[in-house]
Amino acid sequence: MSLRLRLSLLFTLGIAIAIAIAGMVFLAQLQSGLNTALDETLRARGEAVTTRLAATQATARPIGGDQRGDYRGEFSESERPTPSG
Repeated sequence: MSLRLRLSLLFTLGIAIAIAIAGMVFLAQLQSGLNTALDETLRARGEAVTTRLAATQATARPIGGDQRGDYRGEFSESERPTPSG
């Protein structure tokens, strides 16, 4: 194998390794940046939901009575559904 061919192969291999390393570094930085941005966005949304929920609970009126939803009684005549709806 000639010196020129060996140098060309060595140079090609070196460039391929450099491009692969640069690509991995780029992808790692991209992933880190995206994760940071996503974390900040989710944290801001979570704080907004928490604030809104706290404000809603502070102004909500308690509902009296047993609110389990297991009423098994009958409808009165005025409440009874009709075939027309």
